[in-house]
Amino acid sequence: MNEKCLVDLKINEVAKIKQINIKDEKVKTQLKNLGFIIGEKIKLLKYNYNKEGFLVKVMNVNYAVDRKICEGIIVCE
Repeated sequence: MNEKCLVDLKINEVAKIKQINIKDEKVKTQLKNLGFIIGEKIKLLKYNYNKEGFLVKVMNVNYAVDRKICEGIIVCE
């Protein structure tokens, strides 16, 4: 399995969430409540010009997520 960081996906690429490495438990819990769970499919829809914000789709819902959060999400194909 090819593991990579969420920020390394190409636009419209779909992957499965393998691991969430975020130290702040409140943020981690909020992500879990939004559907960012291990094994769930995630799709990168778009990012802004300097890749500081990412638009992703999880469970058919679009979310804008900060780069620092995305760097803590490990995905696999």
